[in-house]
Amino acid sequence: MIKRGFIVTLFLTLSFLNVSQAGQVQINTYYPAPYGAYDRIKLVPRATMSTTCDQGMTYVDTADGVLKYCQGDNTWGFVTDTWRMNGNDVFPTDTATNANLKVGIGTSTPSSQLHIFSSGGNSTFQMQSSPGSEYTVTTQTNKTTMGTTNATDLELNTDGNSRLFIDNGGDIGIGTTEPDTKLDVIGNIDVDNQGSNPRVRFISSGNWYSMGIDESDGGKFKINFGNDVGSSAQFAMDSLGNVEINGSLTIKTSTFNPSAEVKVEWVNDGTTQGGYYATYAP
Repeated sequence: MIKRGFIVTLFLTLSFLNVSQAGQVQINTYYPAPYGAYDRIKLVPRATMSTTCDQGMTYVDTADGVLKYCQGDNTWGFVTDTWRMNGNDVFPTDTATNANLKVGIGTSTPSSQLHIFSSGGNSTFQMQSSPGSEYTVTTQTNKTTMGTTNATDLELNTDGNSRLFIDNGGDIGIGTTEPDTKLDVIGNIDVDNQGSNPRVRFISSGNWYSMGIDESDGGKFKINFGNDVGSSAQFAMDSLGNVEINGSLTIKTSTFNPSAEVKVEWVNDGTTQGGYYATYAP
């Protein structure tokens, strides 16, 4: 009743005022009180406010039209209706409208569904389980690195099956998840350099051990210990099955008993066949 009486008295007082010049009369009041039920609240947009704020402040920024509010650390946060959270699930509000939604981290113009950008250094995507593996993909100035950042293995699968496995010691397995050497392959290997003398090479104590095709010598298949296939080989075989061995040949041992004749040709002057030695299995 006091509030109503005050308003009526104020209205009657203003009604009898004689205003001789055009002007405006402004009345400021705190009534009705700023609490209760409202069906809408209108905030007039204003310029971007300073970086710090008092908790409880809210405004609409004219720069981007976003509703901003003062967070618990006295900095401005913003309200968006693009994402929703339900328990542990975070998802776009309207998947039909946002079917091609792109998320940018460090960029306001993402070009893919997830675009991470860093203008001041490396850009890193990280996945981690606790306890468990930590996996990162990092783009740098001249290279990209990917893998685990703790002592865990890395596995590449297709169709639910392991195809490439790298254990935390650096051993690589193809077709196996238990490699015991730097490269452990279970299955067939086909190696071809797509050029002259295709070969497979191994290295030990700084020396090459190779086997492959020597195209400069009639396409012979050669095995070479200590060099490449194009050099003089310890073993060579042509397309007709003729075999050359540069070294000794052991025919019979305590565990190996041949069951057929073995013939060894010899050349007495380097050009003319001198005959052969023949031996038979006992």
